[in-house]
Amino acid sequence: LIADLACFGLSTSKIELHLVPVHSWGNDISDVQLEATRYARREAELLNFAHALGIQVISVPNHIKRTTCITTTPYGELIDSAGRMYSCTEHPLVPVEQETQVIATVDTLATADRRPAGIFDGWYDQVEAGKQDCSHCPLLPVCGGHCPKLWNDGYIPCPSMKYGWFDRMDLAVRQLGYTVVQDDLDCQ
Repeated sequence: LIADLACFGLSTSKIELHLVPVHSWGNDISDVQLEATRYARREAELLNFAHALGIQVISVPNHIKRTTCITTTPYGELIDSAGRMYSCTEHPLVPVEQETQVIATVDTLATADRRPAGIFDGWYDQVEAGKQDCSHCPLLPVCGGHCPKLWNDGYIPCPSMKYGWFDRMDLAVRQLGYTVVQDDLDCQ
């Protein structure tokens, strides 16, 4: 796919390639999901390949993530085709949660009202209080704790860069036009 993207002229500064791992949406994906460190290694290979072909990639984070998604703000909601309102974008896609996580319906909520509290509205309070595993992670400002629903489901959704940081730094060095020099230091 990456070679095809380059062949079809998509190696331009206007297009960036973002790789995203498959994750569970309330179903068992253990047969196809790569373990986090294995995915990070494979991702580094693919990002380096894309870079070599002139495709733009983000090697290291370049901004703070102010919010993970609509579920962490009381001002965001998702409305499905039946008029049911959810605070999380994944809830209408998971059969059990499609019924149990409805916070309102469009015909019962007045237009001037803010949506009712969702299950993850207090996510950042939990992180700040140290109730989440990611509370002291140095990547927290970049990923925002990632997906509260996945944490709640018992899945650790840390971004791949956490497991492939040194590979990402090497790519960043190459993107800046420098040569990665391997020495005798054991930095990992």
